[in-house]
Amino acid sequence: TLPHLITTSNEAAFDEARGALVGVRRTRVADLIVEEKTGLPVDADTASAALATAFAADFARRFRPDDDTARTLARLRFAAQVIPEEDWPAVDEAGLVELLPRLCAGKRTLDAVSGADWKGALLDRLSWQQRKLLDQEIPPRIEVPTGNHITVDYQPALDGGAPVLAVRLQELFGLLETPRVARGRVAVVLQLLSPGYKPVQVTSDLSSFWRTGYPEVKRELRARYPRHAWPDDPLTAAPTARARPSR
Repeated sequence: TLPHLITTSNEAAFDEARGALVGVRRTRVADLIVEEKTGLPVDADTASAALATAFAADFARRFRPDDDTARTLARLRFAAQVIPEEDWPAVDEAGLVELLPRLCAGKRTLDAVSGADWKGALLDRLSWQQRKLLDQEIPPRIEVPTGNHITVDYQPALDGGAPVLAVRLQELFGLLETPRVARGRVAVVLQLLSPGYKPVQVTSDLSSFWRTGYPEVKRELRARYPRHAWPDDPLTAAPTARARPSR
């Protein structure tokens, strides 16, 4: 064999069974591997680059965002739809893959990358102005008249619907207009709940609901929840999240 065709290199290989990187010393004759020794250390930069490549190649299966990250991702995608003039960073698969070099730093397994701080990486791509706009106009929660802050579900808006706020009906007493987001461009859909958190009505026009839907709902719920207040005029009643105390 010609000596100049023999090369030895230390590389990072991916162990599919363990989902982790291993250090490998490979000896080749031309392009043919003739000897391989595993168990060698892998330097941090090589490990990060190899992990990023492996994760990107199987992104759809490996990307498993937690609930907080999924909600943030939905908010960003909704923001790009309804406030496009703000030039939001891309958060499609290609945009998320761009985050991998940062998220793979210091990691050794694909599971560690899956569990990395994806939400933080997403928000760090925003300018200060975009971050402020996201918080104000695509808020994660909306305050209702009781003072409670209720989580908004933006996922339905990505599927052709609108953001959904699931809230107990009695917490909205005194509120005339449906809450709106995205610089007032989009009314949220209110999923009105009973005191037992069961859906009783869906509306994107709260004013109309108080006039036409509430009297019927009141009759039904008053029988099921007699310890709760069911005023004739919900717009002048105090909002509440509690039942009346027993005597």
